[in-house]
Amino acid sequence: MQQDITNGITPPVGPIDEQQTSPAGVLSSTSGGTGKANAGTITNADDTEITGGGTLALGGFTATIPATGTVALKSAANTFNGTQTFSDAAGTGAGDLRAIAGQGIRIANSGGTGLTVDVNGATNLGNNLNCGGNAIKTCAILEYTSNTTAQITANTDNYALATSTFMRLSTDAARDLTGITGGVDGRTLLLVNVGAQNLVLKHQTTSTEANRILCSTGADITLSENQAADLIYDGTTLRWRAFKRN
Repeated sequence: MQQDITNGITPPVGPIDEQQTSPAGVLSSTSGGTGKANAGTITNADDTEITGGGTLALGGFTATIPATGTVALKSAANTFNGTQTFSDAAGTGAGDLRAIAGQGIRIANSGGTGLTVDVNGATNLGNNLNCGGNAIKTCAILEYTSNTTAQITANTDNYALATSTFMRLSTDAARDLTGITGGVDGRTLLLVNVGAQNLVLKHQTTSTEANRILCSTGADITLSENQAADLIYDGTTLRWRAFKRN
Protein backbone atom coordinates (compact mmCIF):
# COMPACT_ATOMS: atom_id res chain seq x y z
CA MET A 1 0.00 0.00 0.00
CA GLN A 2 1.41 3.35 -1.06
CA GLN A 3 1.54 6.05 1.60
CA ASP A 4 1.16 9.78 0.83
CA ILE A 5 4.33 11.40 2.24
CA THR A 6 4.12 14.74 0.47
CA ASN A 7 2.55 16.49 3.48
CA GLY A 8 1.62 19.45 1.33
CA ILE A 9 5.04 19.70 -0.36
CA THR A 10 5.10 19.63 -4.12
CA PRO A 11 7.13 16.56 -5.07
CA PRO A 12 9.81 16.71 -7.75
CA VAL A 13 8.84 16.20 -11.34
CA GLY A 14 9.88 12.68 -12.34
CA PRO A 15 10.71 9.56 -10.36
CA ILE A 16 12.78 9.33 -7.16
CA ASP A 17 15.25 6.47 -6.79
CA GLU A 18 14.91 3.74 -4.20
CA GLN A 19 17.07 5.47 -1.60
CA GLN A 20 14.89 8.59 -1.85
CA THR A 21 18.03 10.72 -2.17
CA SER A 22 18.42 11.59 -5.82
CA PRO A 23 15.55 13.53 -7.37
CA ALA A 24 15.40 12.96 -11.10
CA GLY A 25 13.50 16.21 -11.60
CA VAL A 26 13.55 19.74 -10.13
CA LEU A 27 12.55 20.32 -6.51
CA SER A 28 11.10 23.82 -6.05
CA SER A 29 13.05 26.10 -3.69
CA THR A 30 9.74 27.01 -2.06
CA SER A 31 9.46 23.35 -1.09
CA GLY A 32 12.74 23.44 0.81
CA GLY A 33 14.85 21.67 -1.79
CA THR A 34 18.59 21.73 -1.11
CA GLY A 35 19.84 19.44 -3.87
CA LYS A 36 22.21 16.52 -3.58
CA ALA A 37 26.01 16.77 -3.37
CA ASN A 38 27.60 14.48 -5.94
CA ALA A 39 29.98 14.57 -8.86
CA GLY A 40 27.29 13.83 -11.39
CA THR A 41 26.77 15.06 -14.91
CA ILE A 42 24.03 17.23 -16.32
CA THR A 43 23.14 16.21 -19.86
CA ASN A 44 22.07 19.46 -21.42
CA ALA A 45 20.33 18.99 -24.74
CA ASP A 46 18.58 22.32 -24.40
CA ASP A 47 19.42 25.56 -22.62
CA THR A 48 18.84 25.31 -18.85
CA GLU A 49 18.42 28.22 -16.48
CA ILE A 50 18.78 28.10 -12.70
CA THR A 51 17.25 31.05 -10.91
CA GLY A 52 16.18 32.26 -7.50
CA GLY A 53 19.34 32.14 -5.43
CA GLY A 54 21.24 29.34 -3.76
CA THR A 55 24.27 27.27 -4.71
CA LEU A 56 24.88 24.91 -7.61
CA ALA A 57 27.58 22.32 -6.92
CA LEU A 58 28.82 19.94 -9.61
CA GLY A 59 31.94 17.83 -9.27
CA GLY A 60 33.83 20.32 -7.12
CA PHE A 61 32.65 23.35 -9.09
CA THR A 62 30.41 25.69 -7.11
CA ALA A 63 28.40 28.56 -8.52
CA THR A 64 26.65 30.92 -6.12
CA ILE A 65 23.49 32.34 -7.61
CA PRO A 66 22.23 35.68 -6.24
CA ALA A 67 18.58 35.89 -5.29
CA THR A 68 17.93 37.97 -8.39
CA GLY A 69 20.49 36.19 -10.56
CA THR A 70 20.46 33.45 -13.16
CA VAL A 71 22.93 30.75 -14.18
CA ALA A 72 22.44 29.60 -17.76
CA LEU A 73 23.76 26.25 -18.97
CA LYS A 74 23.93 26.50 -22.74
CA SER A 75 23.46 23.54 -25.05
CA ALA A 76 25.82 25.20 -27.54
CA ALA A 77 28.91 27.38 -27.04
CA ASN A 78 28.37 30.37 -24.77
CA THR A 79 28.13 33.67 -26.60
CA PHE A 80 28.73 37.00 -24.84
CA ASN A 81 26.58 39.87 -26.03
CA GLY A 82 27.49 43.35 -24.83
CA THR A 83 29.94 43.98 -22.00
CA GLN A 84 30.34 41.08 -19.56
CA THR A 85 31.79 41.98 -16.16
CA PHE A 86 33.28 39.42 -13.79
CA SER A 87 33.36 41.42 -10.61
CA ASP A 88 35.21 41.19 -7.32
CA ALA A 89 33.90 39.12 -4.43
CA ALA A 90 32.01 42.08 -2.99
CA GLY A 91 30.11 42.48 -6.24
CA THR A 92 30.91 46.17 -6.50
CA GLY A 93 31.14 46.06 -10.28
CA ALA A 94 34.72 47.31 -10.33
CA GLY A 95 35.36 44.76 -13.06
CA ASP A 96 38.45 42.64 -12.54
CA LEU A 97 37.83 40.98 -15.91
CA ARG A 98 35.65 42.28 -18.71
CA ALA A 99 34.71 40.87 -22.09
CA ILE A 100 33.72 43.90 -24.17
CA ALA A 101 31.76 43.36 -27.35
CA GLY A 102 33.66 44.62 -30.38
CA GLN A 103 36.73 45.51 -28.30
CA GLY A 104 38.17 42.38 -26.70
CA ILE A 105 39.23 41.31 -23.21
CA ARG A 106 40.26 43.74 -20.48
CA ILE A 107 41.72 42.94 -17.08
CA ALA A 108 41.19 46.29 -15.43
CA ASN A 109 39.65 48.41 -12.76
CA SER A 110 36.65 50.65 -13.36
CA GLY A 111 38.96 53.39 -14.62
CA GLY A 112 40.26 51.16 -17.39
CA THR A 113 43.84 50.80 -16.13
CA GLY A 114 45.21 47.34 -16.80
CA LEU A 115 45.89 44.80 -19.52
CA THR A 116 43.81 44.77 -22.69
CA VAL A 117 43.75 42.40 -25.65
CA ASP A 118 41.78 43.86 -28.53
CA VAL A 119 39.84 41.99 -31.23
CA ASN A 120 42.88 42.18 -33.54
CA GLY A 121 45.13 40.51 -30.97
CA ALA A 122 47.06 43.65 -29.99
CA THR A 123 48.06 43.61 -26.33
CA ASN A 124 48.36 46.85 -24.37
CA LEU A 125 49.47 47.66 -20.85
CA GLY A 126 47.70 50.57 -19.16
CA ASN A 127 50.41 50.99 -16.53
CA ASN A 128 53.92 49.86 -15.61
CA LEU A 129 55.11 46.35 -16.41
CA ASN A 130 56.05 44.47 -13.25
CA CYS A 131 57.89 41.19 -12.87
CA GLY A 132 58.09 39.58 -9.45
CA GLY A 133 57.12 42.85 -7.79
CA ASN A 134 59.95 44.79 -9.46
CA ALA A 135 58.86 47.57 -11.80
CA ILE A 136 59.80 47.50 -15.47
CA LYS A 137 61.86 44.34 -15.58
CA THR A 138 62.37 42.18 -18.67
CA CYS A 139 60.83 38.76 -17.98
CA ALA A 140 61.57 37.25 -21.39
CA ILE A 141 63.36 37.98 -24.65
CA LEU A 142 62.70 41.57 -25.70
CA GLU A 143 62.05 41.81 -29.43
CA TYR A 144 62.01 45.14 -31.26
CA THR A 145 59.97 45.65 -34.39
CA SER A 146 62.18 46.74 -37.28
CA ASN A 147 61.56 48.99 -40.24
CA THR A 148 63.69 49.65 -43.33
CA THR A 149 62.92 53.19 -44.44
CA ALA A 150 62.96 54.65 -47.93
CA GLN A 151 66.41 55.93 -48.85
CA ILE A 152 67.08 59.47 -47.65
CA THR A 153 67.97 61.56 -50.71
CA ALA A 154 68.23 65.05 -49.19
CA ASN A 155 69.19 66.80 -45.97
CA THR A 156 66.08 66.28 -43.85
CA ASP A 157 64.28 68.22 -41.12
CA ASN A 158 61.46 66.81 -38.96
CA TYR A 159 61.87 63.25 -40.24
CA ALA A 160 58.75 61.14 -39.79
CA LEU A 161 59.63 57.58 -38.78
CA ALA A 162 57.35 54.59 -38.39
CA THR A 163 56.37 53.48 -34.89
CA SER A 164 59.04 50.77 -34.91
CA THR A 165 62.00 50.93 -32.52
CA PHE A 166 64.71 49.41 -34.72
CA MET A 167 65.15 51.70 -37.75
CA ARG A 168 67.34 50.73 -40.74
CA LEU A 169 68.37 53.89 -42.60
CA SER A 170 70.34 54.56 -45.77
CA THR A 171 71.23 57.59 -47.90
CA ASP A 172 72.22 58.19 -51.53
CA ALA A 173 75.08 60.47 -50.43
CA ALA A 174 76.27 62.02 -47.18
CA ARG A 175 73.06 63.46 -45.69
CA ASP A 176 72.09 65.41 -42.57
CA LEU A 177 69.24 64.45 -40.28
CA THR A 178 68.30 67.36 -38.04
CA GLY A 179 65.22 66.11 -36.20
CA ILE A 180 62.58 63.39 -35.84
CA THR A 181 58.85 63.75 -35.28
CA GLY A 182 56.75 61.64 -32.90
CA GLY A 183 58.72 62.27 -29.74
CA VAL A 184 56.97 61.01 -26.59
CA ASP A 185 58.66 61.02 -23.19
CA GLY A 186 60.71 57.83 -22.89
CA ARG A 187 60.29 56.64 -26.49
CA THR A 188 63.43 54.90 -27.71
CA LEU A 189 64.92 54.43 -31.18
CA LEU A 190 67.85 52.44 -32.47
CA LEU A 191 69.10 53.97 -35.72
CA VAL A 192 71.41 51.86 -37.88
CA ASN A 193 73.01 53.08 -41.09
CA VAL A 194 72.69 50.13 -43.46
CA GLY A 195 73.92 52.12 -46.49
CA ALA A 196 77.39 52.90 -47.78
CA GLN A 197 77.09 56.70 -47.34
CA ASN A 198 77.41 58.71 -44.11
CA LEU A 199 74.32 59.74 -42.16
CA VAL A 200 74.93 62.76 -39.91
CA LEU A 201 72.75 63.38 -36.84
CA LYS A 202 72.90 67.15 -36.48
CA HIS A 203 73.24 68.60 -32.97
CA GLN A 204 70.41 71.02 -32.11
CA THR A 205 69.72 72.69 -35.44
CA THR A 206 67.13 73.50 -38.14
CA SER A 207 64.21 71.21 -37.24
CA THR A 208 61.27 72.30 -35.10
CA GLU A 209 62.70 72.65 -31.59
CA ALA A 210 60.71 69.78 -30.07
CA ASN A 211 61.99 67.46 -32.82
CA ARG A 212 65.66 68.34 -32.55
CA ILE A 213 68.48 65.98 -31.65
CA LEU A 214 70.65 66.62 -28.59
CA CYS A 215 73.87 64.67 -29.15
CA SER A 216 75.70 63.41 -26.07
CA THR A 217 79.01 64.59 -27.51
CA GLY A 218 77.73 68.17 -27.85
CA ALA A 219 78.53 67.94 -31.56
CA ASP A 220 77.19 66.19 -34.66
CA ILE A 221 77.25 62.38 -34.68
CA THR A 222 78.27 60.77 -37.95
CA LEU A 223 77.10 57.24 -38.65
CA SER A 224 79.12 55.50 -41.32
CA GLU A 225 78.16 52.14 -42.80
CA ASN A 226 76.84 49.70 -40.15
CA GLN A 227 77.25 52.16 -37.31
CA ALA A 228 74.38 52.79 -34.90
CA ALA A 229 73.04 55.31 -32.40
CA ASP A 230 70.54 55.04 -29.57
CA LEU A 231 67.98 57.81 -29.17
CA ILE A 232 65.58 58.42 -26.31
CA TYR A 233 63.09 61.25 -26.17
CA ASP A 234 63.38 63.54 -23.17
CA GLY A 235 59.96 65.00 -22.42
CA THR A 236 61.46 67.60 -20.06
CA THR A 237 64.00 69.15 -22.43
CA LEU A 238 61.83 68.27 -25.47
CA ARG A 239 64.74 66.78 -27.38
CA TRP A 240 65.91 63.43 -28.74
CA ARG A 241 69.00 62.50 -26.75
CA ALA A 242 71.42 60.64 -29.04
CA PHE A 243 74.27 58.29 -28.02
CA LYS A 244 76.59 56.74 -30.59
CA ARG A 245 77.18 53.00 -30.12
CA ASN A 246 80.31 52.35 -32.15
